[in-house]
Amino acid sequence: MPTQTNPNSLANLRPRWLPGQSGNPTGRGPNTESITWWYRHLLAENKGISAQAIAKMAIQKAKEGSLPHIQEVTDRTDGKVVDRMELTGQILVATPEQMELANQRQLQILASEERLLAEYSDATDGEFTEAPPGNANE
Repeated sequence: MPTQTNPNSLANLRPRWLPGQSGNPTGRGPNTESITWWYRHLLAENKGISAQAIAKMAIQKAKEGSLPHIQEVTDRTDGKVVDRMELTGQILVATPEQMELANQRQLQILASEERLLAEYSDATDGEFTEAPPGNANE
C-alpha cells in the first residue's frame, strides 16, 4: 500500500518569495539599545558636535596628560594592547595505561592509609589524641 503525503507538509518547505528575491528586503533593524548606535545616530544628525570635534577634544585632553584620553587615542590609533601570557614548563601527557596505573597506585595508598588509621584506632580505643606514628607531619 503506497504512502500518501499530506500536501500541506510540502507547502511549508517552499519559500514564500521568488528566486532572486530576498526574504528580508529591509534587513535587520537597528539595535537602538546599543550605545554605539546612539553615538552614530547623534553624530550623523550633526547637531552641535561632530566626530571630528570629539576627536580633537580627545587629542587635546591627551596632550594635557589625561590618562583616559591618552588611552583612548592610543587604542584608536595603534589598536588595543592584547594581554599576552607566556607559559613556560613542560606539558606532560599521560597515556590511558599510565592513568590507570596512577589511579591504581592512589587506591593502594588510600587503602594503606585507611588500614593504618583502623589499626591506630583499635590500639587507642578510637581516641585520637595525637597524630598516628609515622605521619609525615611530625
